[in-house]
Amino acid sequence: MEPGDRLVIVSDRVFSARSARGEFGARALEQATRRSRLQDTADVPLTIVNELIEHHEGANLADDAVVVCLDWHRPAARAATGAE
Repeated sequence: MEPGDRLVIVSDRVFSARSARGEFGARALEQATRRSRLQDTADVPLTIVNELIEHHEGANLADDAVVVCLDWHRPAARAATGAE
């Protein structure tokens, strides 16, 4: 990873969540991630979970859904000195 990269980790129950509309899947997850790219790190999981709930048309999810978002930054000591 490089400084400025974002890592979004989801449980299999997000990726493979099924509803009457079909599987949430890679395409919906990618679109939700792209739409949240300018959001603060803390807001990204909620955006993705909200889109998952919308995919399920508001019905309760059958299983847990875990979403974690991490933004990678340069370590503070290196940033202060400019060392790579």
